[in-house]
Amino acid sequence: EECSMQVAVCQQLENLPTDVSSREAVSGAETKLIVLFTKETAARLKEAPQDIIYIHPPWQKLVLHDESIPVIMNTYFCQKILSQENMEMKDRTHCPEKLIVLRKIPSLAQIFSLNGTKKSPNQESTVNQIGSINMSIPGTMLIEDNQGQQKLSSETVGDSLLEVVETQGVAGWRGVCVRVVVQRIYFLPSQDTSGNHLQRNASVPSALLPSARLCLLVQDAYGIFSELQLQSARYHAEDFEQCRKRWEGKVCCLSGMKILQRTTRGRAPGLFSLIDSLWPPLVPLKVHGQSQDNEVVKMTLPPPSFCYVLAAHSDQGQVEIVEVAQLSDLYLPPVIHHLREILQVVGLCHRCSFCATVLYQKQAKRTVPSGRQELWLFVTDSGLQADLENSPGVLRVVPVCVTASCVLESTVIHVLATSLPCVIYFRDALKENGRIICVERTILSLQKPLLCGTAAVDLSILTGPAKLDELDSATQANSVCSVQGTIIGVDDTTAFSWPVCERCGNQNLELCDERRGSLYCNSCSQAVVSPVLRMQLEVFLHCPSRPRCTVKVMLLEKTISSLLRFCACEDGNYEVKSVLGKKVELHCYVQAVANQPASSIQLEEIGM
Repeated sequence: EECSMQVAVCQQLENLPTDVSSREAVSGAETKLIVLFTKETAARLKEAPQDIIYIHPPWQKLVLHDESIPVIMNTYFCQKILSQENMEMKDRTHCPEKLIVLRKIPSLAQIFSLNGTKKSPNQESTVNQIGSINMSIPGTMLIEDNQGQQKLSSETVGDSLLEVVETQGVAGWRGVCVRVVVQRIYFLPSQDTSGNHLQRNASVPSALLPSARLCLLVQDAYGIFSELQLQSARYHAEDFEQCRKRWEGKVCCLSGMKILQRTTRGRAPGLFSLIDSLWPPLVPLKVHGQSQDNEVVKMTLPPPSFCYVLAAHSDQGQVEIVEVAQLSDLYLPPVIHHLREILQVVGLCHRCSFCATVLYQKQAKRTVPSGRQELWLFVTDSGLQADLENSPGVLRVVPVCVTASCVLESTVIHVLATSLPCVIYFRDALKENGRIICVERTILSLQKPLLCGTAAVDLSILTGPAKLDELDSATQANSVCSVQGTIIGVDDTTAFSWPVCERCGNQNLELCDERRGSLYCNSCSQAVVSPVLRMQLEVFLHCPSRPRCTVKVMLLEKTISSLLRFCACEDGNYEVKSVLGKKVELHCYVQAVANQPASSIQLEEIGM
């Protein structure tokens, strides 16, 4: 192994019946090849001498000058064909066992359509991909189109995405369709005309745009996944719930598709984190190159290492439901967990779904490269609100990061901005580095998913007022807490008040009569009769829970008015000593925590 590549000396198999072991098959072959595997591919295959490897396109064949042995490159999409003898070697597998049935391995003479005809050396050196035996089954079946009408389809129907790709190529599928199961439905932000940037609303986190791409994550009978991106002009944001109810969990037939991209784990970690949450399947899968006629045997399969990104031709692409009322046994619905289970049990880089009450939202100060800001939601449920003496280190309120790539529905954005606290269903969020993150392909919904596995007890709805963790030495920045303390000082540089228009809230008022002191609003074009007084005040607290720490809090206007209710002077000004010594109990967002050169905490009061 050199430069993260593994070199394997192989022999091309001309014919491989099912009753021949791998050792006998190799001994009867003649063509010698040098095959290059990446480090990741080699680790996944765990190949050894006498193993049989099936290489899917797009591989490339290179004939070097003065070299007699061809070199096979770009072997990203490979599968190990397990014979009876190496099926018994369980120590070389690592996934939970599934029941798989064997199938006869097709002849490579048929795959290459050789029929005794040899290609010239020039032709052989430019071969980029191979065909495959068409294992689809022709016939008619009852399908449902996008308008809900049932009709008969006489297209050739297959159950393998790989075989359709190999026989039809990347340009488009003609006269053939493949049967798949829709595992997930979600929106992705659309690319702009240049194809390099994502369209996003700069004022709200990833608003669901009319041009957002509706995507289906589908899986075939062999376990191969593909992401299908539908035309945005045909499927709008308002149709999202209807599309989920219509397609998710159903067996559908895809026709008229084209390949946009072949992607791998390194290129699309977000996509494969979702795929991993759907693996291993709960029902037996078919295996390429093995017959389904023999008796059922126990076998394990590694998770997929590649995925095709598909798009439907505008004039030919269709997603047709095969079984309207019945869910597929291959479908894995999201399982709704409690927040405590996610924090204590769910591993890193795993997708998780939960229902929680959102208490507070905060726009992050950090700006992502796209120019947008992340959104932080602070959530809880009844399980976290209960007594946590037996769960040290678990917070009552958990921060959830909504990244710029997470697409939100407009109704969700409106509720988060105007109706907190509220109950939100988080579907396929990602747990990473100890945090819960809403990334691409995460769905936030106000309605409980119809198709989901639920926990034994619904803890999403709180039975009383929400409790926050008290301010202590373990409090971190970007969290919420409850604070009890006594005011010991006021920051004079931030203490001021100003009038605003009582009708529109305009702060830029003009003095129209100096003697009477009347104000005029240019926005309303009217005189301001009863201006509203806005106030800002930051105070220092002495907190028994942090006696040696400087705690500074920016107060809400409601709290400021309460503190100054009986302290007004004749000229409208206030003395600092009028608020000193008063005790307060506040709910706060922790802006910053510093330990050097002195211990200090910057807080912002929040309304709950």
